Amino acid sequence: MKVLVIGAGGFIGSSLLRNLGNSGIDVTATSLSGRCGMRWDVMDTARGREVFGRGPFDVVVNLVAVGVGSEPVDPISGWKVNTEAPTNIARLVSDQPNEPRLIHVSSSTESRVVNEQRESVYSATKAEGTQNLLQFAKQTELRCSIVRMHNVYGPGQPKSRFVAYVIDQILLEQPIQLRFPDRVRDFIFLDDVVEHLIELLTVEVNGITQVEIGSGVGYTLSSVVQLVASLCGKGDVAEPHTSNSQLDPFLSIVADLNSASLLKCTTSLIDGLGLAIGGRT
Repeated sequence: MKVLVIGAGGFIGSSLLRNLGNSGIDVTATSLSGRCGMRWDVMDTARGREVFGRGPFDVVVNLVAVGVGSEPVDPISGWKVNTEAPTNIARLVSDQPNEPRLIHVSSSTESRVVNEQRESVYSATKAEGTQNLLQFAKQTELRCSIVRMHNVYGPGQPKSRFVAYVIDQILLEQPIQLRFPDRVRDFIFLDDVVEHLIELLTVEVNGITQVEIGSGVGYTLSSVVQLVASLCGKGDVAEPHTSNSQLDPFLSIVADLNSASLLKCTTSLIDGLGLAIGGRT
């Protein structure tokens, strides 16, 4: 099997790349910086043709996204990576003589809409990109799997992400700012996520499929803070500061354990946080 991993320089992509290499699968990787594999800005179609020229590939995994954490995003061109790149990649896939299967990694927050609004610009742009991709896949009969992930954490997570931010602040004994401390989310450990992605690579799928990766267990953001504090030996940490007193329109997003499309993560939050803390000390 030959696999193309797009976005291999990111948190999930770099771990997937390591594990695929260890399993003996033939992998070609790309990243924006070129630090992991070939350098490719996914908005550059000409460069994309060069990348696909390294094939033929059996499966293409798209992990590219902007705005996942708190990093600044170019308001003009940055969000196009979420809205337009998925379809651009799908076109390159459909142009291949053997037409590989495409795995598009997406967000669990995409499907939650309140008063025609989504949780964030990231959620809205990822949702737009996924819908554009689905429309293209239906028109072209592209073999495509949409993988909606909940909140991935683990060792090596960028400091702008929630769990990494909380760990760093507590270790440094700095205050924690939470906009919505009672928000409930499903936190999933990196190793579980990568294991499910590798399983998806090896399963033969026809048509369009949509799956969700989650644990089915929800925790408030403030409870995660207290768990981290306890594991760091800082049990007397102050309650997180709240920077917004408005009611949360997106209070709870947790995987449905009764869903047939759920790929369940089994690492407990306590065990996973312990490993994540160990990776930051």
